[in-house]
Amino acid sequence: MELVFVEPFKTTAAGVTYQQKVESDEIKYSRLPEASYEKLIGVCSPPITMKHEPIPLKDEGKEIEKAYRKAGRYIADHCDLLLVLWDGVENGKVGGTSDTMEYAKSEECRDNSKVGGPEIHHIVIPQEGNPFPVGVPFEIKKFERKPSRSRWNKLKHGCGRLIRWIVNQLKDKPTWLGPSS
Repeated sequence: MELVFVEPFKTTAAGVTYQQKVESDEIKYSRLPEASYEKLIGVCSPPITMKHEPIPLKDEGKEIEKAYRKAGRYIADHCDLLLVLWDGVENGKVGGTSDTMEYAKSEECRDNSKVGGPEIHHIVIPQEGNPFPVGVPFEIKKFERKPSRSRWNKLKHGCGRLIRWIVNQLKDKPTWLGPSS
C-alpha cells in the first residue's frame, strides 16, 4: 500500500505556504504535535501539488476552495481505498470533506477513475466544531462497491488492520480533531 500526499496549493500571493496553513490550523485547533506536516509527508511518496502558481489575493478564499476541490477529486480518481475521517455533516462547502465524499460516490468519479472509483471507508469523527457527528463516534461505515477480484485481493490484506489501528489511535487521542469541514 502506498500513501500519497496531495498538496492543494504551494503558496498564496501573500506568501503563505500550504505547510504554514496546515501548521497554523494544527495550533488553532489544538491538534496533537505528532500530526505535523513533516511527519505526514515523511511517510508518503513525494507530494503531488495541484496548483503551482500562487493563489491570487483577489478571491483568495474561493481560489483556495477550488484548489481543495481539485485535490479531493484527484485523490478520489487515483486511489484504490479512500479512508475518510469525517463527522458526516453535509455542509455544501466547496472542497470540503462532504464535497469530496459526494464526488467519490458519484458516477462521474467511477467514470474518471482507472479502478472504477475507490473503495470508501468513513470513520465517524466528532470534531471541535461539531461534537455530535452523524452516526456513532468512531463507527466505521463502508460504502459498498464491488471491486474487481484482483483489486479485492490487493485491498483485503492489511486494509482492515490499518483501519482498526487508525480508529484505536483516534479513540485514544481525540484532542487533535479539528473543526468540521
